[in-house]
Amino acid sequence: MGSANSKLQQTPHLSSSTAERGLPRTLHASYLKSMTKVTCLLSEPNSPEASYAVNLPYGFWGPMIFYDGPTDKDPIMMTVKDEGKWANKFSITLPESPDEGVRSRHEAVKWQTVSKKERYWFGLEVGHWPDRHLDRFEWRRSHGTEVQSVGGTKWGWKLVRLGQNAAQQAAAGREEGFSSDGGEIVAVWADAKGLTLTNIGEFQLRGSGATGELGQSFALMAVSSCLCIWLTMMRLSTTA
Repeated sequence: MGSANSKLQQTPHLSSSTAERGLPRTLHASYLKSMTKVTCLLSEPNSPEASYAVNLPYGFWGPMIFYDGPTDKDPIMMTVKDEGKWANKFSITLPESPDEGVRSRHEAVKWQTVSKKERYWFGLEVGHWPDRHLDRFEWRRSHGTEVQSVGGTKWGWKLVRLGQNAAQQAAAGREEGFSSDGGEIVAVWADAKGLTLTNIGEFQLRGSGATGELGQSFALMAVSSCLCIWLTMMRLSTTA
């Protein structure tokens, strides 16, 4: 199986089945905590078995290793490590994506608190070769209809695509599927409903994030950055 450090050095890759069908649009997240490790499980709604496992080998104060299957014996799909002096940056290693014409590489997710509001953001080349382009995305705390339609809870997060048409959309007024400043909502996260020790929440791709227009790498970046938020919240809760 190898140590956590050796696994972090491996080049992640997708299985042929995952590369062909892509990530499920909706994933339910739960976690198992034991004396030796913390594991997050990602499963499709109403599925008896997890689709993916996310291992936290050093607990909440270390990296995350995503597996392309329900156990840590499955192939490594991507990894997440802390970066930055103040632990306000994550480095995500994504797998190769032949359909997009890109190799395995590192992408960054940054976060900060402004006026008591946390925001997480990343830049990523999206689309398919040869028409790929750089877009910027931002996770924002939300209790909008998009979040409430997923998990049946009032609060969660929305991932907003900050594009050139945002200003025009904002001027036209708030519409479902768009933020108040005109950015398209391409993914949402709904916090777990009620008090539970294992249920984390539910993730869903939306709009161009769900159609495949933005590419496989975006879907992977969206779900991994979402769990970066969960990991940060768990860290803050243990130090409060």
